[in-house]
Amino acid sequence: MKIEVYFTPHGLAPNELAGRTVVAVDLLRASTTIAVALAAGAREILPAGSTEEALRLAQNLESDQVVLAGERKSVRIPGFALGNSPLEFTPEAVGGRTIVLTTTNGTQALLAAQGAREIIVAAAVNFGVVVERARAAAKAQLQAAKALPAAYLREVFEGDHTRKWRSRRLGELIDRCNYIIHPGDRAEGEVSVGKLREGFRAGVARAG
Repeated sequence: MKIEVYFTPHGLAPNELAGRTVVAVDLLRASTTIAVALAAGAREILPAGSTEEALRLAQNLESDQVVLAGERKSVRIPGFALGNSPLEFTPEAVGGRTIVLTTTNGTQALLAAQGAREIIVAAAVNFGVVVERARAAAKAQLQAAKALPAAYLREVFEGDHTRKWRSRRLGELIDRCNYIIHPGDRAEGEVSVGKLREGFRAGVARAG
């Protein structure tokens, strides 16, 4: 398993995150606030990139079922019901409601990670759950890598296909497995993948 760390979301491209699990951390405020809000019974959290976007999202929801929350430079946005302090997100304030949240950094990171397969919001208050979820995601990727070859190999060798077709499909298998195990880093393991490709080609040649 390979873990990459980005200190800011700037420069992240959706294609770099496709198929990957992202753990977003804005420890002191946004991540903790989101975890506390959900623990307090909030129905869901909708991140917004700006004050204007938050207002637009809220307008599409029932007024008594939505809470506007957010800050800019640690100060509550004028007109919003809540800021970005976990202490504000009590069951009385957010229970059963949708929270539209916009913050200086935290929600920007969540929005930048939208291309990911899964986004996990991490804070000190939910650290144990985050670790379990991240481990489960890594295990699922490895299981997918193990299951995929069987399906491909059955298709390749059971059907009446040409040698060229078989070679192409096996090449796709190798590339796909390498991507599952090393998403975002296609150079990882080039030597071993090259050897695997040679072995498959030899097998295809023998199978005729």
